[in-house]
Amino acid sequence: MKTYKEFVAEAMPFAVMGKASSYGPGLYGNPTSSGEILTPSTRGIAHKTLPLGSKVRLTDPRTKRSIVTKVLDRGPFVKGRLIDITTQTTRDL
Repeated sequence: MKTYKEFVAEAMPFAVMGKASSYGPGLYGNPTSSGEILTPSTRGIAHKTLPLGSKVRLTDPRTKRSIVTKVLDRGPFVKGRLIDITTQTTRDL
């Protein structure tokens, strides 16, 4: 089951607010586009166009909590979603 979270993503020099899909459990053990094996503790996001390895600050607008993570995969492939967030990144945020 996917969860959806509102967030603000900042990849200099711009910031975007949107929704993210959480992904992970059914994909654990598979390589990401960057070659990293997805595990329950993998932190990162999937984005369609940002270069792999790019650093992105994610901020939860409700709690104002933010983290910096990296682009490690391609996606999302769900209409209306700006990024996919790994399960661990969702927990951290």
